[in-house]
Amino acid sequence: MTVFEKEIADMLRTLQEWYNRYAPRTPDEPQDDRFLYALHTKDYAEYLSDQFRQADQAERLTMQEDIRRIEDEIRELAGNDGE
Repeated sequence: MTVFEKEIADMLRTLQEWYNRYAPRTPDEPQDDRFLYALHTKDYAEYLSDQFRQADQAERLTMQEDIRRIEDEIRELAGNDGE
């Protein structure tokens, strides 16, 4: 497993955890920013993961920018709440 494959796996694990942990339990409960981010990003991150495994070196370099952006956004959201 390459460094980026590990980073993608960690990113997907975090998004899935946020999706499950911070989902509103009732329709009236406010939606947590981490849940909303996971809801909007999880499918794209899974797509990136699938594509990364099949990509050649040049394609992987192109995808790294999106992977880094998502990682930065996860760190920002996690840092705002002390995680």
